[in-house]
Amino acid sequence: MEYSTQVIPGINAGGSVMGGVAWAGSYRIDLVKETDLSITRTLFKAHSHIVPNIDLNCYIQRFVDTHMGVKLFFNYNLGFSENHYSYYPLAENPIHGKDKYHMHSFTFGAEVSALLWRK
Repeated sequence: MEYSTQVIPGINAGGSVMGGVAWAGSYRIDLVKETDLSITRTLFKAHSHIVPNIDLNCYIQRFVDTHMGVKLFFNYNLGFSENHYSYYPLAENPIHGKDKYHMHSFTFGAEVSALLWRK
């Protein structure tokens, strides 16, 4: 969903809300014996998972000329994640668990645009 309106002649403001899905890959941490690199032991393993997210964006744009615009924008992304992991202590059986957390990301930026057509 996107919204844009003219604030005063030559300046527009707008924003958008988008939903999406990201993918978090798997990774692991291994212990390696220094004297014999062929001896490794897994210490921690995180499994890949899907991360649903929502993206909020707002901007203000100034038309410098008929085919050129300058935009300042702010973007906020919130992801909802549930990470499944396995922990392998040195002398015990593996411990399996999951953590729920929110991933936040902010972006401030500026953009110079060549406008091919304009309403």
